[in-house]
Amino acid sequence: MSTPDTFDEITSFMAPVCPWRAAWEESEQRLLDERPQGFHAEDIGRGAFERLHEVWRPAALDVLFYAYYEARKDHPEKLARFEAAQPLHAKASTLLDEAEALLSRGAPVTPEFVTVLVKLARTLIGGAR
Repeated sequence: MSTPDTFDEITSFMAPVCPWRAAWEESEQRLLDERPQGFHAEDIGRGAFERLHEVWRPAALDVLFYAYYEARKDHPEKLARFEAAQPLHAKASTLLDEAEALLSRGAPVTPEFVTVLVKLARTLIGGAR
């Protein structure tokens, strides 16, 4: 029978398992399989948080709060752009869902609809005209 010291010695080379990280990686892999065309980091985070047992959620929130704090401290301009773009991301997501629904039913997607979607996409990637 091994003692705690022996166990610690044997496992010392192993990185501790972080439930948040494991849930994040599982969620990301699921999205890669389900949506190879792409997804947002928020989708990964929501899926990961939902997968966590409620016991681990407070620690996961601590990690998220810390990451947010660090982002604000080290990258205020980038964070401001990200936050400002959230309504546009939501609108683009809604429009893409609508286009996908139309196309899956064989309904036509009007040129006006495509124009709105293209303008929105250009704005999001910084190439608005």
